[in-house]
Amino acid sequence: MASTLKSLPVKTKNLFGRLLGRNRRQFQRFLGREIAPIFIGKDAPQEGSLLDISIGGVCLEYKPGEKPLPKIFAMDLQAKDGFRLGQVLLEKVSDKAVSGGDDPSIHRLRAKFLNLSQVKANKLTKFLEIYQGQAQ
Repeated sequence: MASTLKSLPVKTKNLFGRLLGRNRRQFQRFLGREIAPIFIGKDAPQEGSLLDISIGGVCLEYKPGEKPLPKIFAMDLQAKDGFRLGQVLLEKVSDKAVSGGDDPSIHRLRAKFLNLSQVKANKLTKFLEIYQGQAQ
């Protein structure tokens, strides 16, 4: 069966994976439209939008500043209703320029949470529970 799945198109493989209850992601992801990323630091980007979030990390788009975003950086997350997660550390997994958009300098960043204390992990879990109506 494995050799049969390898020859199928990606969309078909994804459908089979969902039907069989397999999910390649470790954590459930939630849409992030109601949540704004706030970069912290002297040379941090000023603009960004959260695409999705999970208990493991985030995916967002941002307009880079004059200096590249470091491998490990600090960020806060704030919902439109004012709920804030507080400062968390993230580590870049990937950071690529997005092509074909109105602004060619937009980057898509995937990052994982680092060294979350139990208090921050509980707060993040609560944060995700509140905004889970936006689940993908």
